[in-house]
Amino acid sequence: MGRTMPVDSYPEGVSGFGVYNMAGNVFEWVEDWYDLTYYKESPALNPRGAEKGYNFANQGPVKVLRGGSWLAPETSLHTSHRFWNQPDNNSYGVGLGFRCAKSAVGTSDEAVQSGREAFIQALVAMGAEKNVEALVAIEKALVLDPGNQEYLATRELINKSMKKK
Repeated sequence: MGRTMPVDSYPEGVSGFGVYNMAGNVFEWVEDWYDLTYYKESPALNPRGAEKGYNFANQGPVKVLRGGSWLAPETSLHTSHRFWNQPDNNSYGVGLGFRCAKSAVGTSDEAVQSGREAFIQALVAMGAEKNVEALVAIEKALVLDPGNQEYLATRELINKSMKKK
């Protein structure tokens, strides 16, 4: 479009989590310090970022920018694009913003396994047309993993099936 746009300008580009403009509107500051080699040694799951930023040309440590902006080359317009800038440098002007994030509450491996077992019990009960048992089992699975879309869809199917009778 040739300029920074309001956050909800492109509803067709919203993510499955309801997040807009994860790439292409503005470069977004994130909390992480930038380190050239961080991902070679970081944990694969939910890396937290380097402890300190790389000091480019003795100008001071740098923070991570993500997502590319409308000013950037097309190759940088994806959510995982990672660039850097000094925290007090606004050289990107209108092509620079920030990304708010909240850590998700983790689910333990044991809870995930128990949830899967309850989900399987729900499926077995559904197959036997024991909808009350299926509903009890899927509710147990949802207590253990409340945001699981598969469990939510299964609960909806069970409820629909119960209303038909």
